[in-house]
Amino acid sequence: MVRPIQDDCKTYWEHHSGRIVCFADMYRFFETMRYEDRLKLMDFIKAHAEKHLTSKVSHISLSASIFPTDMVMSQDAHIVEQNTLRMIYYLQFSSMPPASPEKKPLRQKNMEMILRRAVMSPWSNEPNSSIGVIAIYTLLQLHRDAMWGKESHHPLQTTPNSRLLLQAAMLARHLVACDKEKQDRTLALLAARLHLNLGLGKCAFQLYRFTKCKEMMLHTLSPYVLSRISLTHPFGADGREGFSAEEELEKVMDAMNRMENKIEDTLIPDLRSITWDKTIGLLDLKHKFKSSLSKLICITERCRVARLKGEAVGNLPTLDRRRE
Repeated sequence: MVRPIQDDCKTYWEHHSGRIVCFADMYRFFETMRYEDRLKLMDFIKAHAEKHLTSKVSHISLSASIFPTDMVMSQDAHIVEQNTLRMIYYLQFSSMPPASPEKKPLRQKNMEMILRRAVMSPWSNEPNSSIGVIAIYTLLQLHRDAMWGKESHHPLQTTPNSRLLLQAAMLARHLVACDKEKQDRTLALLAARLHLNLGLGKCAFQLYRFTKCKEMMLHTLSPYVLSRISLTHPFGADGREGFSAEEELEKVMDAMNRMENKIEDTLIPDLRSITWDKTIGLLDLKHKFKSSLSKLICITERCRVARLKGEAVGNLPTLDRRRE
């Protein structure tokens, strides 16, 4: 008789939940599980966590004499707690079908449990921990439910300008500030995007500078911040640590044009010795930069900003469709 994959996952979790790779090894098998089996696995993971020292973190509010700063937690306990929260979040939100009306109270309860547990964790402010990011994602899930829900009175009493999105942005800003070396570039990019969603352009670009993007990365990362910049913060900000939307857009366009020219400089002098495969690869990369969606976004946003300021757009860059 074939052993159910759910039992294998439980066995693996019992022996390896204290390893960083545990979540990455397991999550890919959840897609083959039934909905009921996923719920059972989630209950098992919660029960397993209760047997370890990290279970105290989720019950701090029940005992006034216990605080996270008073506990001496091992690195293994940190990894177990991190894997537990990641697993519960994934099982509850990322791999589950949309919740039916009768299951929404359970979803709400699980979200509040994850948020409370993540925020109260003694590792929530550590730069190398994903626990704080899980708290941000949970707040964003609550915000989405509040905005999309049809309930006239949401349990958290949110308004169309939900305070949950503001809380997520402030938590992200706090975690970036806790990272003294500013090594977590993904977190800085997430914080910048959340601030832009709130219309806080100056704060967003201060955080965006912490990503320290190389020119090659601008092609990939710039749309996260510069898309719709003409609607969120088109006029920039003067003064200390100010920013200019036009300068940021032109910086990305210039970088992509420069990379395209470097490909030509590499390709043309080497025509006699270059291999066929390398030629095809360089030409594909050149075409990618020339017809880049990121470049198109920047050109569109730059024209919008110019129109908002009453400036002419005839001398601004355009995509050369004839050469694509």
